[in-house]
Amino acid sequence: MSTCPASAPIGGLTLLVDLAASSLLALAPIAFGAAGQSQLVIPHLLHLPGTWGLALHLQAAEPAPGLALSNGLRLSLCP
Repeated sequence: MSTCPASAPIGGLTLLVDLAASSLLALAPIAFGAAGQSQLVIPHLLHLPGTWGLALHLQAAEPAPGLALSNGLRLSLCP
């Protein structure tokens, strides 16, 4: 999860999240169900007015049996 998007080719894949330390917010392991659904809880961010309108950029990676990256997702925080 990052505050900045990217478009960086890496070994035939495209990284769509900026991993620079200044914009990187989290690398989080997330489990997906059989239908490919998951849930990521971002606690208390919407209670802080300074975060309203903040755009977060997310991309999932599957490390095995070979690296695969998902499409990018832009999430805008709204009160």
